[in-house]
Amino acid sequence: NAGSVQCVATARLLQEAGASFWDLGMALDYKLAMGARCVPRLDFLRLLQDCRDDVPLSFSSNKVCCKGLIDACKNADAFSPLSSPFS
Repeated sequence: NAGSVQCVATARLLQEAGASFWDLGMALDYKLAMGARCVPRLDFLRLLQDCRDDVPLSFSSNKVCCKGLIDACKNADAFSPLSSPFS
């Protein structure tokens, strides 16, 4: 559905911009079905502290095609919130 496309495209944009991870808030079934993982609070706080001084995200001002972002995901490595904290 359109909401899933939006989530996947947003995740890819954040990854390309240099985000370390994405806090999706509450663990809801549709988020978990798309691959979100629950991270224990102490691990989340560690991840947040580890990335707080990272370089600010850099977004392009050009229009982006969601299909291109999603196609790029097919070739991307799988994410794990603890080994690669983008989740």
